[in-house]
Amino acid sequence: MNQSVSRGRLSEQEQELLAAVEANLPMTADLSRADVLLYVRKGEHLVVAAQARPHSMTPIHAEDLVGSTVSGAEEARLRLAFGRGRPMRDEVQRGCSRAPCVRELFPIRTDGRILAVAAAETNLIEHERHRRRSAVFRRALRAWQLAAFSRPIPGIQGLRPFGEQDGILFVDAQQRIRYLSGLAANFYRRLGFLDPLVGQHVGYLETGDDELLQACIQEGRCLAEEARLKDREWIRQALPVFGRALHWPWQPHGHNAGSRLVGAFLLVHDETEARQRARELKVKAAIIQETHHRIKNNLQTIAALLRLEARRTSSAEAKRALEESINRILSISVVHEFMANQGDGLINLREVAQRLVAHMRQMLASPEGAVSLSVAGPDLYLPSQQATVCSLIMNELLQNAVEHGFPEGQAGRVSLRLSETADEITIEVSDNGSGLPVSFDVDRDGSIGLSIVRVLVREDLKGAISLKSNPGGGVTASVHFPRRWRTS
Repeated sequence: MNQSVSRGRLSEQEQELLAAVEANLPMTADLSRADVLLYVRKGEHLVVAAQARPHSMTPIHAEDLVGSTVSGAEEARLRLAFGRGRPMRDEVQRGCSRAPCVRELFPIRTDGRILAVAAAETNLIEHERHRRRSAVFRRALRAWQLAAFSRPIPGIQGLRPFGEQDGILFVDAQQRIRYLSGLAANFYRRLGFLDPLVGQHVGYLETGDDELLQACIQEGRCLAEEARLKDREWIRQALPVFGRALHWPWQPHGHNAGSRLVGAFLLVHDETEARQRARELKVKAAIIQETHHRIKNNLQTIAALLRLEARRTSSAEAKRALEESINRILSISVVHEFMANQGDGLINLREVAQRLVAHMRQMLASPEGAVSLSVAGPDLYLPSQQATVCSLIMNELLQNAVEHGFPEGQAGRVSLRLSETADEITIEVSDNGSGLPVSFDVDRDGSIGLSIVRVLVREDLKGAISLKSNPGGGVTASVHFPRRWRTS
């Protein structure tokens, strides 16, 4: 439900009544299978103060109407409802197709003053279906609507929506079933109740429904509970129905005429399949996380074996190649470590960058090493595949900056900066080292690592890379790519 319009100059009691009516709108929309709008006066105009769309059918109004002003013939009709002070019914045209809809108008009053008008709008097909439903259900629903537009209904804000796949029963004040929807009948058949249930006491079901309904009727408030019955998981909600002089064929007692409790709705929702799917997804997520954990361990084992080979070799070129391979493997391992800890959700690229920089600091830890590394920028969240590619790119750019910007253990600084716009993400690695050769061509020159970066940026990220010398010395490598994957 959407609500934002000020109620203007109303007394505290009147404001409390409208707040209660607004709280009742979502469930009223669901039970009525109708869009429900609340109109109030605002100066010389009529505006939509609150809106509720049904979960039990496709809404008529997809747009948010709260705060909109009514005009023309519709304004005249609503002012007539304000003036007459009694429920009215008319037809209106809605949507681009100007489809006809049935609208019922309910004035909301206190102490003889009309504060607002509630409108329940439904399409002609649903209106005709409702006309063919049981007269008992139609009287019960009308009683609910009149109560919902005139008083607070205790406990209603804690209820879940009533959806199109949920069942509904109406029981009278003596807890006898007077109406049972087809979906509700199917639910109880799954539990083994094959006999007709209308007319039976709800205790006949032996499902605990009678205890919930008895508490609802005695307390006059909405109640909800979950139950497990014969391997089915249920959510049950009981809603008290108040009415007056509705010519019921049975006579409840114990309540005055102005707030007579004529029975209760019981809403039943079978949550079994949804809970089963949730459990299966949880198991799959655990398996996937364990897989990422094992991949991370295997990658680190491979890196350890390569590190042993690097220590044993006497060739400086082979040692450098092995160390570069180790760093690439560990950069991929970092992403799998994140996915092992937090699942296959979005990966925080800033945290990946910090982990890579921490690893590189360890690699540079030596008496002559004086290159400082830093990470700056906001938290940026990417899908795991995109984060893995970025991890390799950042590793190669950092390694390239250290090796080529500060040869022979020279001192300096390397910074990695992340930034974003609405459509693009940027990774920048900048150093204050020796700079680029004069004739350097980013598309052809550079190390194997830079070649890897070019392929990853252009082919995987569908982005662009540039290298330029800084005015004060050093190089800045910039990678730009769209926030989302682009189709080729």
